Amino acid sequence: MAGSSSIWIARLSAAFAVVAGVWLIFSPWIWLSHYADAAKWNDFGIGILVLFLMSLKALFPRIGWISWVGIFIGLWVLFSPWALEYAVDAGALRNNVLTATVIIMASSIAAIATLAVPRNSA
Repeated sequence: MAGSSSIWIARLSAAFAVVAGVWLIFSPWIWLSHYADAAKWNDFGIGILVLFLMSLKALFPRIGWISWVGIFIGLWVLFSPWALEYAVDAGALRNNVLTATVIIMASSIAAIATLAVPRNSA
C-alpha cells in the first residue's frame, strides 16, 4: 500500500514539474520583457527538456535517475541568469528563480517518493 501511494506522489510531483517546464517554454513570450536572446532560448530549451524528462517520470515513476536530473536542471535554471549574464533583468531573474524553485522541489519530492517504492512492488 505504501508503494502505490509513493508512486502517486512521484507522479503528482512530476506533473508539477511538467507545468513548470511548460511555463518555462512560453514565459519569455508571455512576459515580453527585455529578455535577452540568451535568456529566451535558454528558458525555451530547458523548458522542453523539463517537459520531456518529467513527463517520462510521470509515466514511469519508478525510474529514479530522472528526478535527480530534474534537480540539477532546476539548479541550472536557478543560476543561469548569472551564468548567462541576464540577472540585471529583474523580470527574467524572478521568473527563473520561482520556476527553478518549483522544479527543484517537485523533483526532490519525486526522488524521495521513488526511494520509498519497494523494488518488488507491481
